[in-house]
Amino acid sequence: MRRIGLSQSGLIAALLGIGGCNAAAPNHVATQPIDETQLNGVENDVDVFPIAFRGRWANDEETCRDPDGKGVVTVSPRRMSEYETSSVLIKNAVSFEQGPDRQESVTIDALVAESGEGELGITKRRLSLSGGRLFLGREDAPAAQRWSYPLIRCR
Repeated sequence: MRRIGLSQSGLIAALLGIGGCNAAAPNHVATQPIDETQLNGVENDVDVFPIAFRGRWANDEETCRDPDGKGVVTVSPRRMSEYETSSVLIKNAVSFEQGPDRQESVTIDALVAESGEGELGITKRRLSLSGGRLFLGREDAPAAQRWSYPLIRCR
């Protein structure tokens, strides 16, 4: 893996493909799309979201059809986006565990560069796939919340 000599904000800006970003202008970040082609050389080819996690996910079919995309989570090989929030995968770890209703679950603990609503940062997200449903949350969420908000795959 190639080392990059950047500050945290510089690293995030590099991952998000944003030039000239500084902490004094966070709104600049939220308006710039993340271009996955600019990630070459920044992350390795191993750290991608597995195929089973990719696609469009929402609480229900009605939300899937919302033209504004509110409530829809889209997962691609190296990116995850929600309404007004975009994340680029930096590193992930895959594990297997028991999910809700004692079903087998595949979990991704992902370190992501995240931008949205004028904020920019590096955070840890947890994505679990169990019983055909996606459970999305912060890595440090309490156990009681882990399986609270299942998303279905949009058709």
